[in-house]
Amino acid sequence: MDKVFLIIILVVYCPAALWLFLYGMNSYYMIYLFFRKYKQEISHNKEFLDKFWTTFNRQQLPKVTTQLPVL
Repeated sequence: MDKVFLIIILVVYCPAALWLFLYGMNSYYMIYLFFRKYKQEISHNKEFLDKFWTTFNRQQLPKVTTQLPVL
């Protein structure tokens, strides 16, 4: 009886542990992809902002009001 119970627990535990391992590895891979893309975007945005501020100055920009609904 004890061996049957142990086998049932292992049949449930092993796939669950494998699934959690794969989920964790996927999370680390997604973080890796994010940081790789983040570095590319930072350099691209820096070039864009440098070009933007050399083209425009603060006096040429329109004044904008931001309204937030507050209860």
